[in-house]
Amino acid sequence: LRTLVLLDGHRLNAIDMSAINWYSVPLALVESIEVIRGGQSGAYGNHAVGGIIKINTKLPQAEPTLSLHASAGSFDSYSTRGAYSQRIGEIGITIFGDRVESDGYRVNGDHQTEAGGLRLDWGGESDWRGYLSWAVSDSEYGLPGDLNASELLIDRRQTLSPDDGVQERSSHGRAGLSYEINSNWRIENRFGYQDRDVNEEFYGDWGFYLAEKIYQTFSYSPALHFNSNKADWRFGFDFTDAELDSKSNNGFSETLTQYQRVTTAFLVSAGVNLSDDWNFNGNIRLERAENSGDFDLRKDEWAGGIGLIREFEGDDRIYGTIRRFYRYPAMDEYYSVWSGLNPNLMPENGYEVELGVDWIFEQIFFSGRIFKQWMEDEIMYESFSNRNLPKNSRLGIDFSLDWQVSESIRSGLSYEYVRATFEEGTYSGLNYAGSRVPLVPEGLLRLFTELSPVDSLLLSLGASYVGECYRGSDFSNSETKLEDYWLFDLGISYQFSESATLFGGVENLLNEEYLSTAFSTALYPGEGRKATVGLRYSF
Repeated sequence: LRTLVLLDGHRLNAIDMSAINWYSVPLALVESIEVIRGGQSGAYGNHAVGGIIKINTKLPQAEPTLSLHASAGSFDSYSTRGAYSQRIGEIGITIFGDRVESDGYRVNGDHQTEAGGLRLDWGGESDWRGYLSWAVSDSEYGLPGDLNASELLIDRRQTLSPDDGVQERSSHGRAGLSYEINSNWRIENRFGYQDRDVNEEFYGDWGFYLAEKIYQTFSYSPALHFNSNKADWRFGFDFTDAELDSKSNNGFSETLTQYQRVTTAFLVSAGVNLSDDWNFNGNIRLERAENSGDFDLRKDEWAGGIGLIREFEGDDRIYGTIRRFYRYPAMDEYYSVWSGLNPNLMPENGYEVELGVDWIFEQIFFSGRIFKQWMEDEIMYESFSNRNLPKNSRLGIDFSLDWQVSESIRSGLSYEYVRATFEEGTYSGLNYAGSRVPLVPEGLLRLFTELSPVDSLLLSLGASYVGECYRGSDFSNSETKLEDYWLFDLGISYQFSESATLFGGVENLLNEEYLSTAFSTALYPGEGRKATVGLRYSF
């Protein structure tokens, strides 16, 4: 919800709280993944509160490429994946497909997905360039639900909801067209379409709940780019029309829900070279959201940022930034079948200040920043509905270090410390001022080492640490904390020919028993030890 994911510039985030559909992404053709931390709403809009993930795929080349992947592992997990691409004259073609299935760690934690897609690219050598892609996926998965402490001790893999599940069929269309006016000016257009058909089933002693939801989203984003030795400018417009038709039945009555959100946004961003060593960047976005019927709540938001960069030799730099960000509530944050419509739910917003550095010390690359964030109306789940939290702040530091120890050894770490505290506010007669924000661990640490004793063999060992935090909805900090934990992983990759690679690995190597999250007495156990072995073939 608070991280925007872009695939070749197109949004993957849905209008509800659904997870990203990664099966619409041709994983075998991913060329690069860029992670940008901090509130980025000024440049990218809704969802970009905590940062963005930019995924870029490879363009087809004259020489055909084929990639095949097959793996098997714990919990009867199987995965097959394939992709083919080639450019013939001015036309590039890419075809990909995936099939994944698993029984899952817990009972009723099974899932199965079949997905595939086609992409066409044209105009590689001309002023006009374009692409058109279409991806479809068909998924079915169970929902094992939560356990209480006693049930967790008896069997952490059990479920009390053996029949709860979801079926989802989706299709994603994406298109783009750009024109190079001259060496400085370029026009770019992006079109997107998403269609999802979701069927949900929940059963319990209280009865049952069945729902059929149809989501349709259309987006259009034209932009004008100016690029020169002194400055980069972007003038853009974003339009999105998202619709939901829902029919639900709880055994007593049938409920029909229709919802539409139309958003329009204007944005300007700039990067200016002030001198050989100093650069300025800034952006501003004005957005209006028009919601249908009873959902027509506060509509207008804005975001922006200014930053200053001091560059040194190579890629060394220091920088400082001030930003404002926002996020509109997801559709199922506004409305829940358990609690109905929440007409008082407002968009969340805030400000952020950061100071950072990127530096290379011979074979060591270091990147880090210190930041302070102030949040207004942060949205969080409590007692079957979502609500806006009192004003809170986050003081944090994150850094990463990558060290090429030798030709055969590489090691590194990343660390994040965040102290999230309520600055003011009361709720249900309780004063939250000074309390910690739930579900925000103070520390996150990742360590890794890669060994390559010979060119064809790569061994990797990693460790991840998650610090303790308060349970969801524990705004007064009166309940037992979620305990911290370590997870270790091991990987191996052996390339026995130019085209074929054998790989394997183990996640949660020591089979640590931990909780992935918790709300009061509702506990959600994390996944146990999982081993995988597979083969990749490509040419």
